[in-house]
Amino acid sequence: MESIEQTYVAWRGRYLRTYQDGLYVFYKEPKENLPEMTCSEAHGYGMLISVLKRNQMDFDGLFRYFLRWRNRKGLMQWQQKTGHSGEFVAGDQGGENCATDGDVDVATALFLAAKVWGRGGPNGELDYREAAVNLCGAIWEHCIHHETYMPLIGDWASPGDEAFLLTRPSDFILSGYLIFYLEDTQRAQQWGHVVNAIVNTTQAQLSFNPQTGLLADFLKLDPNTRVYHPARGEVLESEHDGDYNWNSCRVPWRLGHYYMLTRDERIRQLLETQAQFFAAQLARGGGGNGDCAIRAGYKLNGHSYADYTDMAFVAPVSFLFWVLGWQNQMHQVVQDMNSMEMTYFGESIAIVHTPTSLDVTFQWTRRNDSKLTQSLSAATGLCMDPNSDRSQSKSYTTYWKTPSCRFFLRYQATEWAFSFIFTPKYSQSSTTLTKNNHLEQAPITIPLDVHQNITSHPKCPPILI
Repeated sequence: MESIEQTYVAWRGRYLRTYQDGLYVFYKEPKENLPEMTCSEAHGYGMLISVLKRNQMDFDGLFRYFLRWRNRKGLMQWQQKTGHSGEFVAGDQGGENCATDGDVDVATALFLAAKVWGRGGPNGELDYREAAVNLCGAIWEHCIHHETYMPLIGDWASPGDEAFLLTRPSDFILSGYLIFYLEDTQRAQQWGHVVNAIVNTTQAQLSFNPQTGLLADFLKLDPNTRVYHPARGEVLESEHDGDYNWNSCRVPWRLGHYYMLTRDERIRQLLETQAQFFAAQLARGGGGNGDCAIRAGYKLNGHSYADYTDMAFVAPVSFLFWVLGWQNQMHQVVQDMNSMEMTYFGESIAIVHTPTSLDVTFQWTRRNDSKLTQSLSAATGLCMDPNSDRSQSKSYTTYWKTPSCRFFLRYQATEWAFSFIFTPKYSQSSTTLTKNNHLEQAPITIPLDVHQNITSHPKCPPILI
């Protein structure tokens, strides 16, 4: 069984590529032979994964690429493609304009990196926190509606334009805005308003579609009532802009992650309604062999207009079931996911899956015979859930007893090697996901240096570890 580190290495090999002094996440299929190379959404995922996996070298490469492709407003250009001579240029769609979600993820990753490493670069020349605060300033200035406090679809939406009335639920990255509220102190009040505005808007969408809880790809502000409604017809991308399509398929994951961190009861009803809808879809069954009953597109009333499934729609729902603890539905989705074709999006979701707790075992092994190994439990259930305030690592003080006070007289340090074994544990509802996709992290062994003081207490000497 592969460890999560091996799975991460495979992900890097497939998607992480170099460009000049930086790295980017390749987000197309090679067989398509398209000039488009990456986009800010993919880049945000890559930076989040790199900091969560504590790979500073990759993170710095991705950070440098971000710096290279900032526009004049300090935001990342949405898409890059290869030009005629092989150099990267701005993509045809959007030009130098940004898309809000990519920059929010990049800023979130930078704040996390500042917590983990402080600074980056060979000489500490990369100031993660300063870059994150500056990016937050640009997001607030150009990507947030300053009257409704809702995310705009990009820095190109200007007052007076129809696009200025739009918001995109895939940008409802509440956990990211929560970090901004806690870390970007200069604009803390504004980010608090953004969190509340998004929560209130999602609650309003439930009243429009109480049977499904589905959100449209785009919502449009009514200038008179100041309420956001599902878009009607094509407003930016396709005829399905008012449906649950390729943007809003990420909503169960984005809102579910915020709920996991905060347990904000204001959005629980919406999440449970969505979960009930998707559970009903699963109950009708798919065609097997990866044909999950969750389809790749729905009208807001729950009628599917797609006759196929896709990992982009299924992976966020699996995460929602995990957060809510719906074990049966979680297992059913996982069985379907095991047979589905993986893409950069689906694999990226899997990579950021982390254990929820650690068990610690005290182990001793005879130095000249590794088969002679014994152990006892030192601690169980050390919580690894992420902190809502992104604080530093948790500290534990744990007391445990050896079998007897003469333990270290029987097992002399000159003849026996001692160690702590840290074994990651996963929530019951996610155990099948990690095992079936080879994502269980291997146990971590920490050797111990044991010294005995037999002068003061010859019968039961104190031990220094």
